[in-house]
Amino acid sequence: MRSRVAKMSYQRFGVAIVAILSSLSMSACGLSEWEYEETNRVSSPDQVVDVVTIRGNGGATTGLVYRMFIVPRGLKFDKDATSFERQRAIFSGDHFEDFKIEWREPKLLEIHYRQARIFGFRNYWRYWNPASPDENRNYVVEVKLAPLTEGSALSEEDRGVN
Repeated sequence: MRSRVAKMSYQRFGVAIVAILSSLSMSACGLSEWEYEETNRVSSPDQVVDVVTIRGNGGATTGLVYRMFIVPRGLKFDKDATSFERQRAIFSGDHFEDFKIEWREPKLLEIHYRQARIFGFRNYWRYWNPASPDENRNYVVEVKLAPLTEGSALSEEDRGVN
């Protein structure tokens, strides 16, 4: 009887250890601090705003994610600033091929790509300056997606072909 109780205790202990280690391993992926850096900045032709591309990296278990923001010209990137909050991004995605941003005119921005996995896109941005939030500027930017291919813009891997 005693060996049976001891055997059950060791089994429960083993199961508990495996559960704890699995939980720690899984949560470690989510605990790593995301790092962000500005990779590109292009001013509008009228020099009023910039489109800023930010690259996010969550570590070895994640891919690189890109977000684009339109901000008042010269506003420095700060990952904690209101202007660079995730929900303010006009575009986000990864797996880019032949990616290029181009101001077609002062208030018209085009995003060109051959392949991309797009997570979020907004075609409208209205001027907002965190330094003077009450400033009312009637400055709107239209953002257009401009794929460089007529077929699928997803890679075969992203479409699950391979």
